[in-house]
Amino acid sequence: MKSVILKGELRDLEKENLNTKRKEGIIPAVLYGQSKENKNVWINGLEFGKVFQEAGENTVVTLEIAGGEKENVIIYDYQMDSLSGRVTHIDLLRVNMKEEVETKIPLV
Repeated sequence: MKSVILKGELRDLEKENLNTKRKEGIIPAVLYGQSKENKNVWINGLEFGKVFQEAGENTVVTLEIAGGEKENVIIYDYQMDSLSGRVTHIDLLRVNMKEEVETKIPLV
């Protein structure tokens, strides 16, 4: 199985303006789970679109945070702007590859 990689960088909640970043095509995201500290990250919108199209919501993705840190995650949830159709926020859930994960699967 091919590994899907999503790149991100840590974000400073105090310094950066969300709306400015969103206009630049950068999406704010939060990484949580596995009893570890939450991390706020920026994800490139174009890259996220490609990864989401390839992996969807229920596939394990490797999140590479600038600086070399890697985490196995699933795209747990995302919010979209109802007018523009753009993704405005992403929730990433850490996954322990040795434990079961409960997730939602849409019926088509």
